[in-house]
Amino acid sequence: MVALFCSAKLNYVRVVKMEKEIWFPSSDMLYEVLPKLSTKDLLKLKCVSKGWQRLMSDRSFIQGQLKKMEPLMGFFYQGRYQWCDEDYDWISFIPIERVTTEVHIDVLDFLPERIVIQDSSYGLICCRSSFPCDVPVIYICNPLNKEWKELQWPNPSRESCITLVFDPFKNPIDAFTSFKVVIVSQNETSTEGDGCFSFNIYSSETGEWRVSGEICLCNHNMQKKGCICVTGILYWLTDGDEILMFDPENEISWLIMVPLPTNQFNLTPEMCMGEAEGKLHYVLISEHGLQLWVLKDHFTSQWDLTFTISLELLEKENDKYLFKIAEKLVRDYNSGYPWIGTLAFKDNILLMRVAADIYLYQFETKKMRHLCSLSALAPKPFFCATVVPYTMSLFKALHEIILTGIHNETSFSKFTTKKNYRASVIWDKNQEEEEEGKYLNVLRQCVATSRLDYAKAIHAKLLKNPGGRSSLYLHNHLLNAYVKCGDTAKGLKLFDEMTDKNVVSWTALIAGFVQKGFPVEAFSLFTRMHRSGTKPNEFTFVSALHACSFEDRLSLTNAYQVYGLITRLGFESNVYLMNSFLTTLIRHGRLDEALMVFEWCSNKDIVTWNAMLSGCMQFCCSEVPRLWYRMIHEGVVPDNFSFASVLTGLAEPFVLDLGVQVHSQLVKSGHGSEMCVGNSLVDMYLKNRSLGEGFKAFEEICFKDVWSWTQMAAGCLNCDEPIEALRVIGEMRRAGVMPNKFTLATAFSACANTASFKEGEKIHGLRIKLGDDIDVCVDNALVDMYAKCGSMDGAFMVFQSMDEHTTVSWTTMIMGYAQNGYPKKALEIFHQMREEGAEPNYITFICVLYACSQGGLIDEGWKYFTSMSDDYGILPGEDHYACMVNLLGRVGRVREAEELILSMPFQPGLLVWQTLLGASRLHGDMETAKRAAERALQVDKVDPSIYVLLSNTFAGLQNWDGVGTVRELMQSRDVKKVPGSSWF
Repeated sequence: MVALFCSAKLNYVRVVKMEKEIWFPSSDMLYEVLPKLSTKDLLKLKCVSKGWQRLMSDRSFIQGQLKKMEPLMGFFYQGRYQWCDEDYDWISFIPIERVTTEVHIDVLDFLPERIVIQDSSYGLICCRSSFPCDVPVIYICNPLNKEWKELQWPNPSRESCITLVFDPFKNPIDAFTSFKVVIVSQNETSTEGDGCFSFNIYSSETGEWRVSGEICLCNHNMQKKGCICVTGILYWLTDGDEILMFDPENEISWLIMVPLPTNQFNLTPEMCMGEAEGKLHYVLISEHGLQLWVLKDHFTSQWDLTFTISLELLEKENDKYLFKIAEKLVRDYNSGYPWIGTLAFKDNILLMRVAADIYLYQFETKKMRHLCSLSALAPKPFFCATVVPYTMSLFKALHEIILTGIHNETSFSKFTTKKNYRASVIWDKNQEEEEEGKYLNVLRQCVATSRLDYAKAIHAKLLKNPGGRSSLYLHNHLLNAYVKCGDTAKGLKLFDEMTDKNVVSWTALIAGFVQKGFPVEAFSLFTRMHRSGTKPNEFTFVSALHACSFEDRLSLTNAYQVYGLITRLGFESNVYLMNSFLTTLIRHGRLDEALMVFEWCSNKDIVTWNAMLSGCMQFCCSEVPRLWYRMIHEGVVPDNFSFASVLTGLAEPFVLDLGVQVHSQLVKSGHGSEMCVGNSLVDMYLKNRSLGEGFKAFEEICFKDVWSWTQMAAGCLNCDEPIEALRVIGEMRRAGVMPNKFTLATAFSACANTASFKEGEKIHGLRIKLGDDIDVCVDNALVDMYAKCGSMDGAFMVFQSMDEHTTVSWTTMIMGYAQNGYPKKALEIFHQMREEGAEPNYITFICVLYACSQGGLIDEGWKYFTSMSDDYGILPGEDHYACMVNLLGRVGRVREAEELILSMPFQPGLLVWQTLLGASRLHGDMETAKRAAERALQVDKVDPSIYVLLSNTFAGLQNWDGVGTVRELMQSRDVKKVPGSSWF
């Protein structure tokens, strides 16, 4: 950079000495030095001299720089139905920047009607009206500043292929504001059925459509994968292994053969076209691997294979996403739904679908990256989609407006801006107002996309512009951009420097601090505003109450202070403020006070009811049914959040009847297909142990995300159906849904419950593929799975590989060794745990005492039992006493075990008496067995295990009369022995 600048400056000095006052750059400076610098660096050199200033401000020069700067920003995605041509609503934008992969939904909703996207070129989007409609039109729009132009088109049809030809760099001075639209139609030329393609061309320079005299004979149909424009030449893919090519400048068309590998295809390959480095590329995925071809000669259909990789190597380098790719390609091809699909290609980047997820494949690095799931793009999954690359972020063009003002007369300012459904807005303002309007537009986009650098650029421009300095409206937008983009320090500094402030200024700053998690600072600003004499509005109060809802930072007294001010200023009837106050009370756990405010509120809306339902669900689930009945009785129509809240509140035992009633209301309302409501409904049935109804509700969810599948699997596990849980997880993987840490933990628990060692090893392999982004709880479940399957070597291997050991990790290892017959090894793990500083808990000592019991270690057992309270402050519970009774019973100290029970500081429960009864049976102590059974029956008279243990004790002593007496007692009390079962 420095060397290039010095070379350019010396060259400039020589020219000035020769030409005196006339400056003219030499060719080596223009074509060798300056093109190697970025536009941002070039703009910094404008201060060198007036000559440099003129060069850097030259329109054609800057546009030439922009051409080589613009990267691929993302892809517009619009799904469509698989088996019909019906137009679909949802259009999403998938960014590919690593800083964010958040999908933007409904990005073209500023247009006055539903549309179908067709093409994209250098920041402009071409789309058409969605059929059916009254008057179909074509829109050429700029999604960044939300401007568009509409075109009437001849013979509108859903089948027409519409393409935009827009190249602002081909002839920057004359053609920067011009574009063309080409419609290709398929016709029959004779009675023999010979087909041909014809072309209609629209020119923005003439504003008219013209039928081209060129036709292209072809009997193949056009595929619905969009059109590719490469250096002004258009390409369409047909279903006959041919590409239709059309030059709109010279109006010439011809057909190009697609590249065909030498090997025959057994499966239908997936393909798409795209542009990179000014050339047409062809991407092919088949059983032979992934291939990338580049077109070398149009007339001879010469293609060069520039990249190829086999499926095996592709899976090896991306095994996290393409596990068993060859097998799944064959399986899903036979089922009719392709497992993998090519969506779009641009600049050596392939957008592809694998099962139900969208990925990015970079040919240079041979690596894949997950972008999003299909569920993030539309409410329903679609395997067919229209995808167009967005090749230019107009933020960069607007950035140039900020710095140089060279694009004041672009095509975008010539578009008729429409708002409120085609009501034209006529701009009749002076130059200063137009400049301010551009700044406001960019600032709004800065907030929408969190681009702080552009807000700073505008701020720098305003500091040099006295006119902008005096605009309070503009400064409020700039302040809002700073705080919403996260730079609250700069926002506060700008606020303090503002000579004029109004309620919007204060509210923007307060809301920004609350949004970024600074409630104390936000409330301090609210207090400062009140003292300054500025009267707050309802938006200010909402932000102040939101700050008070941070229960760990501000007290409820602050909220009551704000509420008092609301009442004094006459805002007490504002339902939005009442809802905010209700939410604040609930977040502080004051449900009774929230109910009082709720009863006092006279103009409740659905948000008010939802807030109370959510509060009752958190702190008093028993109030949820009563509140729901009242809500329905008063005629309030519930929304999806209402149903989700009440169903979650009913996810408790013994409320299944009410849950069924809510389910019927849900079906009538039409909200049943929404994912959040469906998940809550499934959870309600599963928590009430109604597994069959839970499966029915699960199947009714239109699109299931990872939480839906995980919840269903966990519900099966809680209903004592671990094999069914594993089946659900298997179905989830076959559906292409990537598991999360909760899914893996559920799967490991299911394997542990069924001792499914082989299945557990498979899921362990999946956990390894998911990488390091896994919670320690998953590894704890994995350790438990290996331990319960009897593989302590596997458990120890996982335990040693863990980066972090929690108390649960240590406890799991202790219990694993104890259950598998290694009591001394369990105690060694406990000592190692203490040496590493981990604190044992209540459960840890149960495992330690159980280990002592299994090994008959009476001295060690008493030592750990007494050290619980003496050294660790943990009072022994019934489980610890049961372990000690078991330990004493194993070594024959039955009477001592009974004395320990009688010395317990609380009423003994069923567990300890059952344990004593088992020990008495083991050693033939009939008297102690009778006493233990009598005390156990006082606790629970219908527990069959007590009668079975007592009967077995009599049978062991050949006392058959006693056995008969026990059986008669069982019959008289209608107690039945539960049949045993085994997984083997």
